[in-house]
Amino acid sequence: MSKFTVSSIGLAMLALLSGVPAGSPSAAVVADLYETEVRVATQQPEDRERALGLALRRVLLKVSGRRDIESQEMLVAALDEPGRFVQQFRYRGGEDVEPDATGGGGPFRLWARFDAELVDALVRDAGLPVWGRLRPSTLVWFSVESEGTRTLLATDPDAAPFVPLEEAARRRGIPLVLPLLDLEDRLAVDPDEIWAGFFDRLRQASERYGTEAVLLIRLRALLPSLSEAQWSLLMEGSEQHWTTQSDAVELLLEDGVHIAADHLAARYSKSADVFATGTVEIVVTAVRTLADYARALRYLSSLDEVEWIAVESVEAGHVRFRVDAHGGRSSLRQSVALGATLSPEDHAAQDGVLTMRLLP
Repeated sequence: MSKFTVSSIGLAMLALLSGVPAGSPSAAVVADLYETEVRVATQQPEDRERALGLALRRVLLKVSGRRDIESQEMLVAALDEPGRFVQQFRYRGGEDVEPDATGGGGPFRLWARFDAELVDALVRDAGLPVWGRLRPSTLVWFSVESEGTRTLLATDPDAAPFVPLEEAARRRGIPLVLPLLDLEDRLAVDPDEIWAGFFDRLRQASERYGTEAVLLIRLRALLPSLSEAQWSLLMEGSEQHWTTQSDAVELLLEDGVHIAADHLAARYSKSADVFATGTVEIVVTAVRTLADYARALRYLSSLDEVEWIAVESVEAGHVRFRVDAHGGRSSLRQSVALGATLSPEDHAAQDGVLTMRLLP
């Protein structure tokens, strides 16, 4: 059954809306949330089954935002039968496969896409949170201390040490944004200030990028064989700080990204105990044209939380919707707040109706 239903009031308008583009949210959409790629030794069924189990584990990590998957009996049982959740898979190998830095894993790569509805249901039934495709983007500032001098590291995503950062973030479904480090950034951000823990100017400099979170990394060598990274995750109304150490910079960076992802998931993922479907009445204001109407309707329909939506009424300047949403009003409001299509206006809410303004 389609989750999109139109009342008789809105039906005539919809006939005129074919071809009208939908609005785009500012928060990043993780397009590959339910797919991944793993190395495999052969294309034999037994190796394929093991590889699909690993692939499903990686997808469950991204969807739940939790690293303790092995502690959940229901998920462990699912990992033994990954084929039940697979939609598609394919191999590639030979010259198309990049060398494995560890020298292991096999000569082939197995790509797999899993059924989103089945995976979400599995995670919820296990009592874990579900984290949808719309996720907060995170701006990364990277500073290095060497021989007493502190500098901001040039942001080349294809150069070390950004490669392990990007890879770890991709495995957790965390969209990263790298600053331009142009003259404006360099004048605004003082490395000595951020090493001392003064973040006011860093926050101001980050505003131009419009991300929901800011991740600061300060890397230094403690010994010739030991490096340390100090991490700070800045979100609206909160700060989280931690330290990682290792004899391999790649490992301490991967570990730090995982901890950042844990904090982001704890804030933005939806707990299973609040994921019951609830009906929400929504009034969208600042709807002035047919294109506005289509943009609001399609945006709400696209949200992971929305199971079913109906157009209740269309009046001058606003449209009333009725939505069945996982997690009800609070879950829906949180997702909308991440985007740049609608702006929740709780001060205008009456009788439990969620009022939102359509943004330009």
